[in-house]
Amino acid sequence: MWESQGLPSVTIVTVNHNGREHLRGFLACAAGVDYPADRLDLIVVDNASTDGSRSFVRAHAPGARLLENSANLGFAQPNNQAAAAARSDYLLLLNNDTRFSPSLVRELVAASGTSPRAVCVGARILSWDGERIDFAGARLSFAGLGFQEGHGDGAEAVRHERELRRIPFACGCAMLVRRQVFLDCGGFDEDYFAYYEDVDLGWRLWVLGYEVLYCPTAVVYHRQGGTASAFGAAWKRSLMERNAILTVIKNTEDGVLGATLPAALLLAIRRAALDCQVGLQPLASVCRPARGGWRCAWQYLTCRLSLLLAAVRTVGLRAGVRRIAARLRGPRRFSARQDGGADLGLAAFAGLDRVVELLPRAFAKRALIQAARRRSDEEVWSLVGDPLHPASHRPAYRVAQEAAAQSFDLARLLSGAGGAGPDAAG
Repeated sequence: MWESQGLPSVTIVTVNHNGREHLRGFLACAAGVDYPADRLDLIVVDNASTDGSRSFVRAHAPGARLLENSANLGFAQPNNQAAAAARSDYLLLLNNDTRFSPSLVRELVAASGTSPRAVCVGARILSWDGERIDFAGARLSFAGLGFQEGHGDGAEAVRHERELRRIPFACGCAMLVRRQVFLDCGGFDEDYFAYYEDVDLGWRLWVLGYEVLYCPTAVVYHRQGGTASAFGAAWKRSLMERNAILTVIKNTEDGVLGATLPAALLLAIRRAALDCQVGLQPLASVCRPARGGWRCAWQYLTCRLSLLLAAVRTVGLRAGVRRIAARLRGPRRFSARQDGGADLGLAAFAGLDRVVELLPRAFAKRALIQAARRRSDEEVWSLVGDPLHPASHRPAYRVAQEAAAQSFDLARLLSGAGGAGPDAAG
């Protein structure tokens, strides 16, 4: 497609916060890209770094555009800033702790050119040493949870994969996206700050009639946790639980949300409770198979929350709840340590609580997305879906998900599930 029209212009975008140690390698890779110089641009968005990152970019990439923020604005908003500042046909979003071959841009552009609807393409992402999979495809659940296929497995399993295929979302660590479409559909949701903004974008693109592809021949090596480790596991967990629910609210179609939203909330509570190691009676004992989804949800929520509060008082975690709440006021309050299970569970509850603050904006965004819908959720699931993919393989969680699926009749509502799966593309 592109051979007859000339290569499209591409802006490489990376977001940086105190990542000077990663920038030398990243900027060297960007400078070595095998793509016409007059069709290529580089934007670095700096989130209030204090480690000399800005002066390093000016010295080592004088041709780059440096956008300077006065605070750490996370991942979503800085990428939107870059999209607005760019003038190219495509954006190539890359984490600053990545390295890649000179052919990366050409590979991704060629993949996008296989179909006019393919506006977003994800690369294969491997660990820094190339031995483990970080991203080799994706799964999306009805609960707004995104899963990276093969994550942590040996890279040999995908070494010889060559075929393009449809996926529900591309990983924001290494994603090519058509800039005007990205802007027109709202870009990344800035309320997310970080985590699952790529999942939300992918679902939205499918709803709006576009396609997202996975290109296994475009390979990126990622220093996993290099940029996110400063926030700590509890902060990440809080954002992921909150953002998953926001994704459900915005992207699920009318007639389905009344079942999937309460089911997603109940399962989020179960995940948090299991991490807190709070002994709750099985979900199936409260949620019995019935059509009354919202009444069932309310009964379950009130029962679970009363049990949770009683358990918290019993085990003396009230101080822990206050500590987590204080730490959740901002990312800088989090250490890089790996928080324990109770901390993760409490952080998950705090994240779910913060959904309430964003409900008015989430439903306003939902109205715009649903008004522009071009595919039903059934169509989306039939193309790229695995809506009942479990978020955890813990037996207690699997029992809860089966009960929720039965209680809310999810298999019927999401009848596109179990179709052909991710088809070969183009």
